Amino acid sequence: MAATPNSEDDMLVPKTMLDLLLVTFNCGKDFIEPKSFAAALQHGLGQGAPRTQLPDLVVFSLQEVSPISYAYCGGATLEPYLSKFDEALNLAATYVVSASASTGDGVENDVVGVPPPQPVRAEDFEDVEVPQSSPYTLVRSKNVGMTAVLLFAKDPKQLGKVQEAETGFGVMDMGNKGAVALRTTYFDTQERFTELTFVAAHLRHGEAHVSDRNNNWNTMMAELTFADPKKVLEDLDFEKPTIAALQEQENSDDDELEPDSDRTPLLGPPACTSPHHAGLREKHLVQLHDLSMFKPSSHLFVAGDLNYRISDKEPKECPKPIVFPSFDVPTEDPRHWSHFLSRDQLTIERAAQRTCHGLDEHPIRFGPSYKYKHLRDDEDISHAENANAAREKHEIAWKWASNRWPSWCDRILFFRPGGDHRPVFLRVGVPILTPAEMIPPRTEEGVSPEGAEAGQDVLIGAEVTDPRVRLPVPINVFAWEKRATARRREWIFGWTGRVWSTAEGAVVLVSSVAIVFATWYLYRAWHEAR
Repeated sequence: MAATPNSEDDMLVPKTMLDLLLVTFNCGKDFIEPKSFAAALQHGLGQGAPRTQLPDLVVFSLQEVSPISYAYCGGATLEPYLSKFDEALNLAATYVVSASASTGDGVENDVVGVPPPQPVRAEDFEDVEVPQSSPYTLVRSKNVGMTAVLLFAKDPKQLGKVQEAETGFGVMDMGNKGAVALRTTYFDTQERFTELTFVAAHLRHGEAHVSDRNNNWNTMMAELTFADPKKVLEDLDFEKPTIAALQEQENSDDDELEPDSDRTPLLGPPACTSPHHAGLREKHLVQLHDLSMFKPSSHLFVAGDLNYRISDKEPKECPKPIVFPSFDVPTEDPRHWSHFLSRDQLTIERAAQRTCHGLDEHPIRFGPSYKYKHLRDDEDISHAENANAAREKHEIAWKWASNRWPSWCDRILFFRPGGDHRPVFLRVGVPILTPAEMIPPRTEEGVSPEGAEAGQDVLIGAEVTDPRVRLPVPINVFAWEKRATARRREWIFGWTGRVWSTAEGAVVLVSSVAIVFATWYLYRAWHEAR
């Protein structure tokens, strides 16, 4: 993602670039095998110039990172699952640095996709020893339920303070589905700096639930804040909504939240006419905007299992015969996976400005990342979707799960400057632009003509508002209170689940019963002795 030089304004020409790798992966609620994951990861790490040049930062967006009870408990119960990614990353980085492969003579600043078949396999990492001073250091990890974001750096000293944000939109606002974010400042060696925001998300699943996914996105825009919005507005007098109003908002089937709705506990842009907004001053709106993921002076990356599919119906509900995307046919064949991209729900919803407002995406040059099913040992390899690659390149043979449409669920989107899944990665060069250089020009419509000519936020046939200028939905002032309540529910559900469904829980339960029984027995014996 390289910046375009502008002869009229030299300030927009980045002096240096930050080399960044983002990876999104649905873990299927299980441990990853570090060596196998490293084999896939080394492809993204090896895309620099020279080939052994590692990215400055690596960010993982992880979904279903552990069983739900472990995720809800968090802390030490979740750490064993997250530590596997630290191990895999440093294995892959050590392998890339020590590889004797020839270096390329070109710079690949923009690489996106599912790692193509690689000759590197898990066995190749058996003899790899990570040095005591490992290539990458974990700077921060943060989770909301089963969704986590991990930030690694080659040199942690180049990063400033790390801020966190989270919101849940699962059952009872808990984190079985949700979004979590980190924000930090990167300082280069020339004393320039730029701000970065990384969002990891897991939206509602299912072919038919497009509007629910859009509403999940609306919740992210309104509630994913890096500080408590109420503290910004402490000197303002506003009315807290009733529980009925909150429930009405949550149960709404609307695809979009109206900024001026009088049933929402939200504070929006100056155009809002709700009585709650009458005394709102411009400085408070600016402060609220800066708390959101759309902070104008920050780069933004959104990665995760966004769960948008290529059909509104499950395969069993569609007319027969069902034709799934194929990897083993020529590109011109209608069955080739590339011909199914036009049905992608995320592309359609973005064009209609119902989701991922203002975000861009590299052209998709990889096949669907969901839903894969590995062939059993006794199944004929000819039944695999990747039969040719399995025979010739020793890939793991797989086929599509028959109950789901193969789809591009796992995505990475960004602002341009100015288990049953496969990992998706993005390797980019991020220009080191200061906050002043990042803020887009403002007009009454929200996007300057210059920005439109540069390709920013332009969708054919639609009025475009840059969310860095004007928020698509207002900020929920009570987002932190709502999240704190949901977190208490998660803690209760998490520990209850561990007690009833794990070996450790069984030990605690049996021990508790034994202690109660022993106490009762001793008390009875003492009482009878009297």
